[in-house]
Amino acid sequence: MNSKQLRRSPVATYAVVALLVLHVFHAFVQGGGGWNRRHGGLTGAIGRFFQLSFRDPVLSAGLSDFGAVAAVLGYWMYTDIPPEQRRRPRTFVWLAVYTVFPGLGALLYPLWIRPGHRLASTPVTG
Repeated sequence: MNSKQLRRSPVATYAVVALLVLHVFHAFVQGGGGWNRRHGGLTGAIGRFFQLSFRDPVLSAGLSDFGAVAAVLGYWMYTDIPPEQRRRPRTFVWLAVYTVFPGLGALLYPLWIRPGHRLASTPVTG
C-alpha cells in the first residue's frame, strides 16, 4: 500500500490535541496557576515530582516500571526512524518532548515524525 492509499487517522490527531490541552491546563490553570506558578516552572515541577515519588516505594516501583517501558518504546521509535531523517531538527525536538512527557512524545511520533506510519494512518476504502 503506498502513501496515496493512506490517510491520517483523525483519532490519533484528536488524542494528541486532547493531551496537549490537558498539559496546558495542568501547567497554567489548575489550582490557581498550575505547576508553572506553584512550583517555579518546569524544572521546579520536575524536581518536586521526583521528591514526592521517591518517598513512596509503591509509586517508585511503578515509575521505574513505566521508565523501563518508556525507554524500550523510545529506543524502538528512534530506531524506526530512517537514518537519513534522524538528524532533522524536528527529531531533536521530538526527543526532548518524549524525554519530559513520554505519553505526548509517543502520540506525536506517528503524527509528526512518521506521518505515513500505520499507527497514524488508515487505509482509504471505496
